[in-house]
Amino acid sequence: MRFHKSISRKCLLFLVAYGIYILSVSLEYTALQYDFGRVLQLMRYAAYGMLALKVLIDANREKRYLLLFVGLMVVTMLQSFISGLREVTFLFLIVYALYEVDIEDALKVQIAVQMICLISVVLLAACGIVENKEYIDHGTIRYTMGFDYINGAGSLFLSSEIAWLYIRQKKFRIGELILILAGWGLIYSCTDFRTMTILGCVGAIACYIIKYWKVPVNKGILKWLYCMVPVLIAAFSWIMQVTYNVNADHKWMQKMNYAFNGRLNLAKSAMDTYGVHLWGEKVKWIGNTANLSRNNYNFVDCSYIKVAIDYGWVIALLIIVLYCYLFYCMIKKNNHAGCIWLTLFMIGAYMLPILTGVYYNPLLLLAGGMFHGKTKVCQT
Repeated sequence: MRFHKSISRKCLLFLVAYGIYILSVSLEYTALQYDFGRVLQLMRYAAYGMLALKVLIDANREKRYLLLFVGLMVVTMLQSFISGLREVTFLFLIVYALYEVDIEDALKVQIAVQMICLISVVLLAACGIVENKEYIDHGTIRYTMGFDYINGAGSLFLSSEIAWLYIRQKKFRIGELILILAGWGLIYSCTDFRTMTILGCVGAIACYIIKYWKVPVNKGILKWLYCMVPVLIAAFSWIMQVTYNVNADHKWMQKMNYAFNGRLNLAKSAMDTYGVHLWGEKVKWIGNTANLSRNNYNFVDCSYIKVAIDYGWVIALLIIVLYCYLFYCMIKKNNHAGCIWLTLFMIGAYMLPILTGVYYNPLLLLAGGMFHGKTKVCQT
């Protein structure tokens, strides 16, 4: 996995900062967060400082892109002041600092960091150096593979897979497909994490098959359908949730809630307790790692509902627009595999809180094209 030649100093600054950021977030999936949480936080803020420096170095870019960035930063900072959540603010800082950086280099950094972290933690757990926690769910023993929860290994592997398949595209080979499926087989056999395993396997198989698709995705009705995917899935999520909230006592809705593993009822409880506000609200979410008995469990897995509760309506709509733009980028490049991956990812986001982080979806880096016009971000 080689990087592009003649990387400038400011591009190298971005790659180092991005690598530090991805490393700190990846390590937070492990037990290191308990003993070195402060260090990991300082690593992230050091990365943000380096990214801000990169932005200052590039300050002479076109004013319209600068004004767009400043406007979005003001909106997201206002939201973070109200809710205390800064993830979206830093997301826009990352994609804006990507100016003149080849996106493939950034994706290679992410793959390298996440895979080294994944392999190291799994090996340490196998040697007994890191605790391999057990969770019992409906009689099934689920192992964390050395991470803090069962989704840790799958999250890193899925993110690396998305980045790898974007880089490889039509060069994707059957041997790579077999390795990816074998990796998911290992992760599933230990964690029993079905949703992410299905997402990763279907995505890999689809990307291999789509190499032989001859119909262009940037023409006809298909391109409009893809552009509408974020709107349609978000609308489905909210229609389903509102319908359940009104008819929660009906047997058919209770069966629907059971089919989604109780997610509809959890979202209803959160909406009844916290509501959905214009700029969000600071919520102390209690998941499995903080509440093994589930007596106080209140976590919402559906990204479309959770983003609205956490960040409010303004940011929730902004995120949907952002994903519509990502589909537009893929369609413009006639990248059918990218469109399929984004579609699968957005379907998975109905079941998993994975919508807003580049450490989950590295394709969010393509959003830099909003600020940079026709730069390498769009042309790669």
